[in-house]
Amino acid sequence: MSKSADELQRAKWLSLLRIVLVYAGFASLWILLSDEAVLLVTTEPHRMVQISQYKGWAFVLITSLLLLWLLTRHWKKYVAALREQIKTLQLLQDLANSSSDAIFAKDLQGRYLLFNRAACDIVGKRLDEVLGQDDRSLFPPEQARSLLETEQRLRAHGVIETLEETVQTTLGERVFIATKGPLRDAHGQIIGTFGISRDITDRKLAEAEIAHLAYHDQLTGLPNRLLLEDRLQQALGVARRAGLWGGLLFVDLDHFKRVNDNFGHVAGDAMIREVAQRLVAHVRLGDTVARMAGDEFIILLPGLAATEAAAAALALGIGEKLRLQIAEPMHLPAGHFEVTASVGVSLFPKAGLELQDLLREADTALHRVKETGRNALILFAHEMHQAVAEHYALEQDLRRALAQGELRMYLQAKVDAHGEVWGAEALLRWQHPTRGWVSPGQFIPIAEDSGLIVTVGAWVLDQACELIAREAEAGRVLRIAVNVSPRQFLQSDLVGHVRQTLSRTGIDPRCLTLEITEGLLLKGTAEVLARMEELATMGLRFSIDDFGTGYSSLAYLKRLPLHELKIDQSFVRDVPRDGNDVAVIEAIVSIAHHMGFKVVAEGVESAEQQAFLIAQGCDYFQGFLHHRPEPATAWQERGGPTRLSAAR
Repeated sequence: MSKSADELQRAKWLSLLRIVLVYAGFASLWILLSDEAVLLVTTEPHRMVQISQYKGWAFVLITSLLLLWLLTRHWKKYVAALREQIKTLQLLQDLANSSSDAIFAKDLQGRYLLFNRAACDIVGKRLDEVLGQDDRSLFPPEQARSLLETEQRLRAHGVIETLEETVQTTLGERVFIATKGPLRDAHGQIIGTFGISRDITDRKLAEAEIAHLAYHDQLTGLPNRLLLEDRLQQALGVARRAGLWGGLLFVDLDHFKRVNDNFGHVAGDAMIREVAQRLVAHVRLGDTVARMAGDEFIILLPGLAATEAAAAALALGIGEKLRLQIAEPMHLPAGHFEVTASVGVSLFPKAGLELQDLLREADTALHRVKETGRNALILFAHEMHQAVAEHYALEQDLRRALAQGELRMYLQAKVDAHGEVWGAEALLRWQHPTRGWVSPGQFIPIAEDSGLIVTVGAWVLDQACELIAREAEAGRVLRIAVNVSPRQFLQSDLVGHVRQTLSRTGIDPRCLTLEITEGLLLKGTAEVLARMEELATMGLRFSIDDFGTGYSSLAYLKRLPLHELKIDQSFVRDVPRDGNDVAVIEAIVSIAHHMGFKVVAEGVESAEQQAFLIAQGCDYFQGFLHHRPEPATAWQERGGPTRLSAAR
């Protein structure tokens, strides 16, 4: 084990002391014994003088040889110890240089005594350019002063600390985590400062990136829901203390899904980024624009006004300005686009309302905009909350209704011009245990919005096929038309489900007609056409329900495997008195017959209407004039229709 500098110094002086003692002892013995030896040799004065001279020369020679031996021995030990210490120091230097961390030591004046290779690389200087220099020669004045003050504090308190420091390096400004403390000698005296520093800049950047991703939207860089809620909570507190009203705008792009479906997600992402930039550019510096999800944005407007009315006016004004900015044409890489937005507005603070309540109010107002036609903005009113609560409760009841068997299938007969029952349309009814009979106009839209229409539609399809099969077993032919919603029709497993149901029930596919709406064709004509043709090859028939009320393009009529068109009851209601309705019906019947389609008139309630429709050439009729909807079980129990027209 190597010796310390103090131990080496102590050993040196002990060795020198031993030399002195040996020399003194030898000299003393020489003085005491040499004279006695001379007297033993001779007593003659002349001879004694001569021998004394020889004695002196012998003393010089012997002591010189003795000193030479003693000093040589001492020097060898000292050199060996010194070499061992140098070897140890070199080993320490090599170890320091092998470290990727910066390792250094300074004296009390801040001059560097030790500076390893990693430290040299950081400051971009050679070792000989650093040793003996202080921080003023390596770093900018402010950084050098800060480093010096830190080291003075550590020496003054005699403590070792781990701290973060930002210093200028050859790579620019970097962040280091440094362990620093007082440098002590063997006696515990502070003789300087030592430090070990590690560059953690990349780690800090990664941590900052992770923190940014946790609170910001990756696509737009806007605050996400977490950061919005944090800022909204702070804004609520400030609003309550300062007595200032703020606003919350919930912005949703209208029909944004069509952009993704038709042009791809790259185009959709570009549109989202463009909308985000427009929103940020047209709000105040202290406002927050956040992206919630998909095409939804929320704008937080704190400190609008001292009164609710003034704040409402300002929030609506800002919302309208943003809505108009979004509607401006967009020139994106994928092409030229125009999009509109719906905006729901809520105000804060309100007694008893917390963060989630305000978000729910803005969302409720947004949904009211969508219900009334989109591309507008509405301020939340208390009545909206009651409607939303009722909507939610009914949705939950509808979910339970599926499991508890509360849904009923009804049938309404379709007759020909002679009153013969030709088939029926399957209608859905809901008998709620406490609400009683719930109108289809009330629960069908809820099923559509929630996605329950897919499950409900599949249930109706299964029930209709099973009823057709039971009637066939009884020797009766029953044709049933089943409404299929656009959402259900576009399900990837629809064809498979129909094929499996037909196979399971064994019915004649020509007894099953699928009624679709014109709105389905807006979902993608190519996909719809392919699916219709696949189902038509199985033998199923198709009918366009409520024809003339939606996307009435003649181009798709010649391409689709259709069997019939159904005239909506809105056109039937006022004939033959309303000339416009008369013209529409005449046109529909003419087009249908020229293209080989049958025509069904819905909502026939009077003999006058029936006579007019027969005169126009309608093939089948459906309405209260002939049959009211009745439970499918009652239809089956009474044996069903006894006279049916021959199958086409």
